[in-house]
Amino acid sequence: MLLFANVACFFLIAIAISIGILPPIHTVDLNGAAFWVAGAAAYLVMTPLMLISPYRFADAFEQTAAALQKQLAAVKGANTALRAEMAQRDRAERALKDSEARFRALAEMMPEVTCETDLQGRMTFLSRAGLEKFGYDDHDVNSGLSVAELVAPDDRLRATDLLARSLSGFDAGLTEYLGQRKHGGTFPILVRARPLVQGDATAGLRILIVDISERKRLEEQIRRSEKLHALGTLAGGVAHDFNNLLTVIQGYTSLLRHDIAALPPAQEKLEAIATCTDSAAHLVRQLLGVARAGPAEMRPRAINDVVKQALELFGRTHKELKLEMTLGEALPSVVVDHHQIQQVILNLLVNAAHVTPQGGTVRVTTQLNQVEGYVNTTQGLLPGSYVVVTVLDHGIGMDDETRRHIFEPFFTTKARGRGTGLGLASAYGLVKSHGGSIDFDTTLGKGSSFRVWLPSSEAPPLPIVSSVAQASAPSGHETLLVVDDEKFVADITALLLSNAGYTVRVAYSGEDAVTLLAREGPSIALVILDLVMPDMSGAETFDRLRALQPGLRVLVLSGYGFNDEAAAIMARGGSGVLQKPYALNDLGARIRTILDAAPGQEQKSS
Repeated sequence: MLLFANVACFFLIAIAISIGILPPIHTVDLNGAAFWVAGAAAYLVMTPLMLISPYRFADAFEQTAAALQKQLAAVKGANTALRAEMAQRDRAERALKDSEARFRALAEMMPEVTCETDLQGRMTFLSRAGLEKFGYDDHDVNSGLSVAELVAPDDRLRATDLLARSLSGFDAGLTEYLGQRKHGGTFPILVRARPLVQGDATAGLRILIVDISERKRLEEQIRRSEKLHALGTLAGGVAHDFNNLLTVIQGYTSLLRHDIAALPPAQEKLEAIATCTDSAAHLVRQLLGVARAGPAEMRPRAINDVVKQALELFGRTHKELKLEMTLGEALPSVVVDHHQIQQVILNLLVNAAHVTPQGGTVRVTTQLNQVEGYVNTTQGLLPGSYVVVTVLDHGIGMDDETRRHIFEPFFTTKARGRGTGLGLASAYGLVKSHGGSIDFDTTLGKGSSFRVWLPSSEAPPLPIVSSVAQASAPSGHETLLVVDDEKFVADITALLLSNAGYTVRVAYSGEDAVTLLAREGPSIALVILDLVMPDMSGAETFDRLRALQPGLRVLVLSGYGFNDEAAAIMARGGSGVLQKPYALNDLGARIRTILDAAPGQEQKSS
């Protein structure tokens, strides 16, 4: 503005000179009044302008400075926000790195397999468990190992199709495939895949792989257990009905033996019938062993005595085998039904004879073993002390198929008609019912070793007394009540006891028994009660009878053996349990033992 005012002033002077208002410069008298008037006018004009211009400049400068300050503040604010954003991004990157590190650490710790792939299915990460389980190493992963190579060829097409669909977000959940190791060998796996997102784009897949070999093994064990349970239930039902028939046959055979004692040819035929009946009864006992019917007479026994007796019985009919015993010294007793454990050992010896058809040596040993720690899941044993009976043969051994089915009922490697397939199954059931276990080791072509584990006891062992067959049943004169819903069984039992001198009352149901006892009263010295009856069961009948006559002695007859129901009756005051089929001598001896015992002591003698 100042320059503009100066130019304008000179321009106006020039015009004034040119038109004659002012004289030319060279004619100007510097000492004249006109010059000073002109100078004063110029001074008066320029001075205000010079005074005003700095002020305006300062004002403009202040405004500009204020604007710059605002811009600077805005820049500082933007800079602060930018630094905060950068710090936030740094924290986010660190959190992402920490999260990735945690993922990797967890992935390495997990027993399950985790891996990541790119869009082409090449693995970019495989956890340590995956490397170990599938047999690969880091070099394989870095060389472009495909995830499809972890799946067996038969499942590979199905797996790759599902993984391709997983890239788009499809989630099929856990899907089962057959996994394959680097150097061969397969095992069942479950696979689940989800997209791996980096930024806003899918970069590949994150995959979880679960080895389910153990679960499959447990499922197979459960399936086999359920199968065995179903077969055991069937076996128990068959045994019960069969035992009733055998009881009738055995009873009438005993009577005919007595009636025609003077006819040798008839006696031979009856002996043949009796032998067949004994064989059938043995088969039923094996069925009950499969059903785990339970031990009938639990007593503390010396296992060496049981083994010696079993070897003596077996040796009489198997001269082709050499039997060796190595018996442990000072072994604790075992609380067992020695008849059943003897049967277990005989079954193992018969199996050894079968697998050594050309003869050989079978070795039987006894020893004390300890099971430490928690439940032994392999043998199903609780921690504690166990007496172990081992039967070792050097026969043909077992292949994998035989190993899987060795304890299943009706499974046999013998030719048709040569075996029932119940020997080892019943041995397994009987040992389990004693709270023990049975396992084996085998090598094809070299032989097998079966081990029977029985819980030890601190009770002193009782001697095993051999039962000698009596010429006739012990007689008596008391009044007995026979209760059985099977008419033939009840009638033959009553006839046998009548011939032995007893007065016998018969009831064909629990209701009839209760009615008859209410009428007869204390004259009934002993009730012989069938355990399994329709309508009113044997257990309910027992309770009703004892309610009418407390202290009444009751002998329970069971086609199932000593099962839970029989044990419950014994706990409530039962006098004894006798398994069907029974010989007349056994029935008579048991009745006399109960009747001759002091009140409350008959259970100890039964």
